[in-house]
Amino acid sequence: MRLFIKIGDIDRGAQVLLQGFEITKDLGGRMATCRLQMLADPSERAAVGLGKVGSAVVGQSPSPFQEIVINENLGTSPLGVQFDQATFDEAIFGGSTGGSPVGDRQFAGYVSDVRPEYLRSNPTKVKYHITCQDYTVLLDNTEVVNISYSNQTDKDIIQAVFTAYLPEVDTSLVSSLTTIETFNLEGESLRTFMERIAELTGAEWYLDFDKRLRYYLPSSNPAPFSLAETPDYSTSFDFDRKSFDYAEDFRTPANRVKVIGGLKENETAYSATSQNLNSQAAFGKVFSRVIVDRNIASDAEAQLRAQVEVQRYAFPEKNGTVTYRRDGVNIGHLLTIDSPTRGLSGDFLVRKLVMRWKNASLTEYTAEFGDYRPDLFKTMRLLKELAKGKTPTPLAKPVSKSVYVDHFASTIEPVQIVNSLPSLPDPNYSANAVVLLTTDRKIYRRNGDAWTAVVPTTDLTGTITETQIADDSISTPKLKALAVTADILAANSVIAGKVAADAVTAGTIAVGAIRAIDAVFDAGAIQSADIGNAQINNAHIVSLGASKLTAGTIDASVITVTNLNASNITTGTLSGSYLGDGTVADIKIASGLSATKITTGTLDASVVSVTNLNASNIVTGTMAADRITGGTMNVGAGGLTVDGTGGVNVESIVDCEYIQTSANPGSTGVFVGTRNMLQYDSTYAYLVDASKVQASSGFMCNWVEGISGTRTVKDGSGDNKQVTISGGIITAWET
Repeated sequence: MRLFIKIGDIDRGAQVLLQGFEITKDLGGRMATCRLQMLADPSERAAVGLGKVGSAVVGQSPSPFQEIVINENLGTSPLGVQFDQATFDEAIFGGSTGGSPVGDRQFAGYVSDVRPEYLRSNPTKVKYHITCQDYTVLLDNTEVVNISYSNQTDKDIIQAVFTAYLPEVDTSLVSSLTTIETFNLEGESLRTFMERIAELTGAEWYLDFDKRLRYYLPSSNPAPFSLAETPDYSTSFDFDRKSFDYAEDFRTPANRVKVIGGLKENETAYSATSQNLNSQAAFGKVFSRVIVDRNIASDAEAQLRAQVEVQRYAFPEKNGTVTYRRDGVNIGHLLTIDSPTRGLSGDFLVRKLVMRWKNASLTEYTAEFGDYRPDLFKTMRLLKELAKGKTPTPLAKPVSKSVYVDHFASTIEPVQIVNSLPSLPDPNYSANAVVLLTTDRKIYRRNGDAWTAVVPTTDLTGTITETQIADDSISTPKLKALAVTADILAANSVIAGKVAADAVTAGTIAVGAIRAIDAVFDAGAIQSADIGNAQINNAHIVSLGASKLTAGTIDASVITVTNLNASNITTGTLSGSYLGDGTVADIKIASGLSATKITTGTLDASVVSVTNLNASNIVTGTMAADRITGGTMNVGAGGLTVDGTGGVNVESIVDCEYIQTSANPGSTGVFVGTRNMLQYDSTYAYLVDASKVQASSGFMCNWVEGISGTRTVKDGSGDNKQVTISGGIITAWET
């Protein structure tokens, strides 16, 4: 079967792949489905102006609730299977509706799910996986509200409901099977409405792909051909024997059924029995079943019910699947199957049909089939007809307030309602009498010649709550020994007055339960005799007066003393390591400190005054001149004298490299002996008395370092003298 495929009013036949294309049809109002794969350019998904959802214009690509329509292509021109080169030669249907006649619809409904798959091999193409549902989904989405019909045919009721709630559905193919006395429905879907009607009539129904409601008995809908192992290819065709499968179900056999209904006026029940002698002969056994249905109101109705049960269960029910490749059979058809090698031959109802395409023109069908029993349908309809308006005939209704206690059988005694408890004995109240007292709404039962409402505790179940126990109602004898444990008692609920003398012993007090911080002991309550030897450690002593230490020795290594009277140190010595730095003041040092006690370290000269310092004791370092403050310092038996004013007198300079002075230090000169040898003016220094400059070999005193040539100097008399200087040495002197 070749197809035309439109999605959202767009021809998609040249884009739908054969692989994975499948249509499933189902009987009994179950929804038909279609699954397919379609190739498309991603740019098409954004296009606007072609695809439709209902009357709304959307993009070209398949979208949820876009309408899909698949028709048979009746064209006679050959249509070869086309391939899509971009996706590794996957076969597609190909072709379009242009110029070819369009046949019956093979599927129609709405897109319910779209899942795009982007192809790595060709990013310019997208494969859409699409799932569709047929028009039956409209029945699920339509609610029927408050309908009620009386004495109308099933066809009239169906057509009236669809006209009111879903007028787009064509109901002209609905068959009239029976008259329904009453039918009511409130707040249910149209699908539920159809299921309820079919239950009453035994009919099959479905909504076809042209939105036409099919409602019929299967016996009136034969298939256009049969399936056979030896077909004539005119009225019968072959099937795939390899995949053919069927089974027989005989789990609940019944070939003799007795039905018991309601009671007649003579208190006997309506009843009937039906049996299938052929089944009993075939199996050599009677399979009996008894059905009790008190709603059955006649023997005829009971007979029909028994016949239905026998027809349903007398023989095994056959069902199976068969695969073939011939167009024309549809769900609801009565299909004849003849398979001698499998031992199967008869007419079977096609309940489900799955369609798959081997190529663009060849379709493979897999049908699920089952027994069709026309007598059963007929019997069910008759049974419904008998049930119309039928109710069991009740026994005569007693006159109001005419039934008394003595009218009941001896084994039945009602509970009587009384305003006060009757006096006993009373013949109107048996030994087992029970009454309801209106004043307290309690039930009392007779116990001898007394009434009691007491319920034995052995009859109690569950637990009694706290609010059901009266205050002060539980006495001491009611408490079980050891029933009250410490965790049940509230905190601070046991006071001293509730504890008997000597009731609490040492063995009943938990370790650590009594603590000093709880202040439970009176002052002086604990005596020394109450404390065991070696029981008090350091952690237990807060403070200790010295008067409490009367004998023994305190180990100095375990105590720290902050204030210690020296008079209390009677023996031993106090090591200096225990004296803090800076803790011994100079006033604490007695006079006569021996210098031998100063063994290391340095005496700061700024804090000592030395009157006689032996120079041999100065072994390192230097003594600054400004530290010599008074008198005269003689060096070399008076040859070098430094007086108190800072003047330096040199008796003779035996040998020197040069005498260097600072620039223009003032008028003070350099004296050799009592003579001023050098004078300074604002420009240069000059010799005053050169006769006192003596050297071991000539004049060896530097005049000016680094100067050569002839210079004029003044002698001690003020006369100019010529001196010759070479490399800073006076080499010649004018006499």
